[in-house]
Amino acid sequence: MTVSAVALASPSAPHARTATSQAHTARPAVRKPDQWVTVQRGQTLASIARAHHISWDALVGTPPNTAHLHYPYHLVPGEHLRIPADPRLRAEQYRAWRAAQARATAAARARAAAAAAAAARQRAAATEASQPITAGMSAYEQCVAWRESGDNPTASSAGLFGILPSTWAELGYSGTAGQAPVALQKVAFQRLYAEYGTQPWSPSDGC
Repeated sequence: MTVSAVALASPSAPHARTATSQAHTARPAVRKPDQWVTVQRGQTLASIARAHHISWDALVGTPPNTAHLHYPYHLVPGEHLRIPADPRLRAEQYRAWRAAQARATAAARARAAAAAAAAARQRAAATEASQPITAGMSAYEQCVAWRESGDNPTASSAGLFGILPSTWAELGYSGTAGQAPVALQKVAFQRLYAEYGTQPWSPSDGC
């Protein structure tokens, strides 16, 4: 009975030793620690970065180097710089970060430019609204505007200067004069005046 028990127990012993051995060998890989270098006289960011296969700007951007390195980055002998465990990976991360920063800056500038343009349009619209409709017109132009529409640019489809829809279309504009902004109606008047003079208006308006 004793022999049988020993015989039955013996085969399990190697398995127990194998499991124990695997437990000892299956350890997680230890990550290489970051390296610290002490700046020597005559060294520069470029020379240190080159020696460790990293760009100088990525080296500056590696914490905590960023906290004590300030442009124009004069190194002081004896100060310590951190070299990341994987310089190439850090350089790639830094380039990606710089690219993201550049995109964010460009987007912010675009938003600022758009906001400035919108503000300028609002100021222009407010200025135009505050001025009389005849501001900047010649005496003849003012006379035509009064005779044709009573200075009302939307009084009819002919608009401020009585420009018929057919004539408006011939000028290359869509819709009718009465639907167009006052500034465009003034441009249309100037085009007609430059080509035909007072002829389109004087016979009926008496201007």
